[in-house]
Amino acid sequence: MSPFIKQPINTIEDTDVTASITPQTKKRSVQLPVSGDEEEWGVAKEIEKGTYTIRVGNDAAMGTPQEVFNALNAYRATNGKSSLSWDDNLARYAQSRAEYMSSIKTTDQHAGFNYYLENDDGFNRLGFYQLGENSYYGGPLTGTHLIEWVFAKSPGHDANQKSSDWTHVGVGVSGSAVNLNFGGSKM
Repeated sequence: MSPFIKQPINTIEDTDVTASITPQTKKRSVQLPVSGDEEEWGVAKEIEKGTYTIRVGNDAAMGTPQEVFNALNAYRATNGKSSLSWDDNLARYAQSRAEYMSSIKTTDQHAGFNYYLENDDGFNRLGFYQLGENSYYGGPLTGTHLIEWVFAKSPGHDANQKSSDWTHVGVGVSGSAVNLNFGGSKM
């Protein structure tokens, strides 16, 4: 998960908070382990700062962006959170991120997201003062399994998907890569 808040003077703030995890403070990405039957099922393990592995079973096919979006809103509803609205700008950007991760066959630990916000006027181009990202690369999962088996097991990702700060989301899927871009405080 990698969120940022755009300040009115177009500066970016990215700080760590130890007392609680909020969507504005931690960078996270999730990957499934490539191998290792010794991995415990369903437990997210941080393998380096912001990168987790989790062993889960694969599904027959990867969920579509619409399935992931519906699963996210269903999960938010069961956790007492309002539904997020679909945003085409966020979805186009999320799709480009998913395609990139699919081409490199891993996540990039939010490097592309961070660069876009810091160097390519990403806040203005996407139209939000607050932006966040959840990224996944691994085996095929339905939307529900991705949201509830993978992202929900990582405190930072789960905070992102349940945050009341977000009002909009876009989802991109390409091969074994999924990207969610969250937006809040629409410009």
